[in-house]
Amino acid sequence: MEAEKILLPYNFTGNDQKALNFVIRTFASRKNDIQIILFNAFTPPPRIEPTRSTVMEKLRTNINFAQQQIKEQENDLLLAKKTLVRGGFAESNIRMVF
Repeated sequence: MEAEKILLPYNFTGNDQKALNFVIRTFASRKNDIQIILFNAFTPPPRIEPTRSTVMEKLRTNINFAQQQIKEQENDLLLAKKTLVRGGFAESNIRMVF
């Protein structure tokens, strides 16, 4: 029998943590038959060509900040995966799409 799949959107809110806990509680008895896909979608920041204009420098600062936030969110998604593993799911049954 093919494993059931759960697509779990994760947007780094308190409700997402509740959804993680719900999945752990609800599917704990069948954790070997379940594949979980943790999913987060974001728009990547644009790449800009460096120039000496003050506007472009300010834009580059904002893009660097956005890139830093994306890295932090990727780490948070890894923490969500670890929460599922601690909940008893096999790491091989959890896939991240970021």
